[in-house]
Amino acid sequence: MPQVISAVKNVLESASGCDKWYRYVAKVLRDDHGLRVRRDDIRLLLGIMDPEGVAYRKKNCFRRRQYVNKGPNYMWHVDGNGKLKPYGFAIHGAIDGFSRRILWLEVAATNKKPELVAKFFLKPVKELK
Repeated sequence: MPQVISAVKNVLESASGCDKWYRYVAKVLRDDHGLRVRRDDIRLLLGIMDPEGVAYRKKNCFRRRQYVNKGPNYMWHVDGNGKLKPYGFAIHGAIDGFSRRILWLEVAATNKKPELVAKFFLKPVKELK
């Protein structure tokens, strides 16, 4: 049992907040540590070792990481989505990391041309100087 407790401590220290569910811990113990432990035992151990995390998970209220950005236009987040690609729509967008302002949201026929994204990027750069 001391081996199981130390392995659970390792999992609690290394995993992020949403990964501490007892099923995940059981999988890590089995795969990484070679320990076969009943889920009920893990659930009880988590209740003892991480009561705050268990309470958060019961409420479905996870601790979020804090996002810090130095100021407007310091960092833009650019992404594309190809789910509608079979229908001829490729979606491209960007937001300002500080203000969450949408810089562009464009639909194009393809997402294979980097010059297209560069054109979308240059338009707000020229507008915002």
